Amino acid sequence: MKNTGFTIVELIVVILIIGILSASIAPRFFSDNDFKARGIADELITAIRHAQRLSMTRGENHRVIITTTNYTVEKFVAGISTPVRHPDGSTSFSKTFPANIVTTAKTIEFDQLGRPIPNNVATVSLSPFTLTVEQETGYAHIF
Repeated sequence: MKNTGFTIVELIVVILIIGILSASIAPRFFSDNDFKARGIADELITAIRHAQRLSMTRGENHRVIITTTNYTVEKFVAGISTPVRHPDGSTSFSKTFPANIVTTAKTIEFDQLGRPIPNNVATVSLSPFTLTVEQETGYAHIF
């Protein structure tokens, strides 16, 4: 009777070689720009939801002003803008985008019912993602 197949030592050596090659080659196929963009998109969604929540709980309009370089959350009542403090109480709720993040400028404002003003679908391009705020509900999500 003849035993055919591989020994356990041969299998372990092959697995180790594949692991070493994948660890050294895989990072070349992926850049961290997409990961950074997704992190910024998640932070921006959090800011949008926070502005909506503040509008509904305080009965005042709040908005998120998105420029090509940063975003800021503000209270907007009777034409007067007041910066909103970050939920941790430290500073104003704003963030500067890293240099390699490309976005479109947009202002998303919410009324006391949490609806966007104007009551339309709002989209923000944050390459390679698109942030969408739905009309009526103000639901914010990422594509």
